[in-house]
Amino acid sequence: MHDPKTIEVLELRVGYVKDRFGKLCRQDIKRPDVLAFMRSYEAEGKLETRDRVRSIGEQICNYADVEGDGYNPFRNLNGQMIANISTPRPGVTEPRDVTRVFKLISAPWTRARFSDVVGLALRFDALTIPRPGMVNEMEWSEVDWDAERWTIPAAKMKTGWDHVVPLSRQALAILRSVQKLTGHRRYAFSCSKDAPLSNNTLNKRLRLLGIDTKTDHCAHGFRTTFSTLSHHEEIKDAKAWDGDVVELQLAHLDNSTVEGLYKRHGPLALIGSRTKLMQHWADRIDHWLDPKKVMPIKRGAQA
Repeated sequence: MHDPKTIEVLELRVGYVKDRFGKLCRQDIKRPDVLAFMRSYEAEGKLETRDRVRSIGEQICNYADVEGDGYNPFRNLNGQMIANISTPRPGVTEPRDVTRVFKLISAPWTRARFSDVVGLALRFDALTIPRPGMVNEMEWSEVDWDAERWTIPAAKMKTGWDHVVPLSRQALAILRSVQKLTGHRRYAFSCSKDAPLSNNTLNKRLRLLGIDTKTDHCAHGFRTTFSTLSHHEEIKDAKAWDGDVVELQLAHLDNSTVEGLYKRHGPLALIGSRTKLMQHWADRIDHWLDPKKVMPIKRGAQA
């Protein structure tokens, strides 16, 4: 028996495939049709979207398999599709470069329109380190002000599972500033109209700041910066953060240990440690911007 939350998530995921397959029952969806559907994304170069749609289709068919016959036309297609080889996104990791990038994105943007929502979105992205598209599509309904958390729903996530982002004091301050501008809208970081930012918006701002997003640093690169510096941070000659805490916050669930933690505890797995990590990360950023600002040193909790 599936709980109401699981059913709600599955119903949301149906939206990704319903335009193509409509109300066909599971047995009516044939493997050649699925392959043709996947290849239509390949023809447009949308391999990430293709993989997410395939994964969602597989989950929906698993859910619909009430008779247990195991038929799933979305399963085991990798050998018949173009391999999706990820291209590393550039992200700064050297202290001097990190400081330079964060100082650039924190400076006032005199040419800003709509009170520089784009600049606020870029800084929020750097503080919370989701995939940039999640910031572009962030909705006010996803923010829990009391718990100080942002929950990205499963339907938006590459993993297909909910992802919780603990909000540091600095991230909350940005949201409160943006709320004065767009709090009456659906999308938090919306400009002239109530719509998500385009996929290229954050990278365009970085380029306007003189940052080469192809070779130096891109919006997705904040995840690289966070991952590298958090994994290698030491406090008193000891590792500061357990690797599982860092990977969970990045929503990297392909590691068996991390996936096991998520499956056992859900989106709040190690939430206490992750909350400390995200506040520490925001404090480190403040320290890079102003070395005179004292940064609290607290050892990260171990998994």
